[in-house]
Amino acid sequence: MRWDFIDFDKGLITFPAETMKTKQIFKLPLTRQTRAILEESKKANHFFNSPFVYPSTKNALRSMNAETPNKALKRMGLSFNLVFHSLRKVLSTLANENILKHGIRPEVIELCLSHKERNQIKAIYDKSERLEEKAILFQWWNDYLDSLLIDDKN
Repeated sequence: MRWDFIDFDKGLITFPAETMKTKQIFKLPLTRQTRAILEESKKANHFFNSPFVYPSTKNALRSMNAETPNKALKRMGLSFNLVFHSLRKVLSTLANENILKHGIRPEVIELCLSHKERNQIKAIYDKSERLEEKAILFQWWNDYLDSLLIDDKN
């Protein structure tokens, strides 16, 4: 992810079509927690002057290796059937299990994962981004994750 994908004023990350598997622009709203992490990362980036949010440790003009998060999970002892990409499954499962708490419909959960509409006719006509609903879901998700950390400390 590049810094120029992030619009702090609009509270939005926009991934250009050429960076996405679906070859379509993908937008994600920033949550309070994500914004805070990215703002702190931006300060640290001042030393590297990298265009990437997560630069390579060997060359700041390149992004980190795609396997770096998987290696980090392994070092933390979490590599049992878990790779970084699996966290999408965790989000999908828990978001779908908690629809009554956050109120966001399953089709929006799928949009948050950049999954395409399976109904080809609907996909042709419906180009909605559902940013407000995505924002609600992601804020719920970040708050949920924070609650796990808080509960763990007690």
